[in-house]
Amino acid sequence: MQKAALSLLLSFVLTASMYGGFFFAQTDDVIQPEARLEQKAEELGISVDELKAKCKAERQEKLEQKAKEMGITVDELKAKMKAERQEKLEQKAKEMGISVDELKAKMKAERQKKMEQKAKEMGITVDELKAKMKAERQEKLEQKAKEMGISVDELKAKMKAERQKKMEQKAKEMGITVDELKAKIKAEHKPSI
Repeated sequence: MQKAALSLLLSFVLTASMYGGFFFAQTDDVIQPEARLEQKAEELGISVDELKAKCKAERQEKLEQKAKEMGITVDELKAKMKAERQEKLEQKAKEMGISVDELKAKMKAERQKKMEQKAKEMGITVDELKAKMKAERQEKLEQKAKEMGISVDELKAKMKAERQKKMEQKAKEMGITVDELKAKIKAEHKPSI
């Protein structure tokens, strides 16, 4: 069970990183937190990156504390949390009389609907909204690259190398190759339609 939960957690994390956050940046729910981050960082007199690093460190500390209280490792705690989320998805799907895949499809459709609503509120098409979001992401990449004193291409290469390193590390932990890990992730996230 723990292997399955860990696999699910890994799949989610890697898929999220492979999609570059686009999937998660499709709704207003994600756009607004970025604005809140900027506001909070300004209030604290630090950069958004410093605030994110601070929040990440605090989350890690909380995870470590919780894991210690439970007498398990942080990875085991993360796997447990992932399994619980999966269980909730399965329960919700069961309550609705549909499969988990159907529930996920429904959630995706709801995100699309929110995207359409946001575009309508802005008086633009969904494609224009996506283009706007893409341009904003590009602008943030350019800003980050400038802060680091490197080009956007160098920043992207650095980010890609970091993702590759994480993939290699996870594959090694699982005793498989990176290609096998990628294939496993792809198979687990293949649409059932």
